[in-house]
Amino acid sequence: MYHCACCERAFSETRHTPLAHLKTPIALVVQVLAALTEGIGINAATRLYGVSKKSIYRWQERLSGVKKRCCCLP
Repeated sequence: MYHCACCERAFSETRHTPLAHLKTPIALVVQVLAALTEGIGINAATRLYGVSKKSIYRWQERLSGVKKRCCCLP
């Protein structure tokens, strides 16, 4: 959490991003999605990481439109 000196409000680094209001730690989301990318099946991922299929599908849906920034752009 960050604190704005101008308006005295608190905000998080995920504010106004697809990960805003996510209750699961971002590190776990990244770990699960990376495992799926590497070829682990969704059933295995649910057992290994203790998350539901529904959660994984929601994360994929939220992040499906996010594109990695190109290294040539400023």
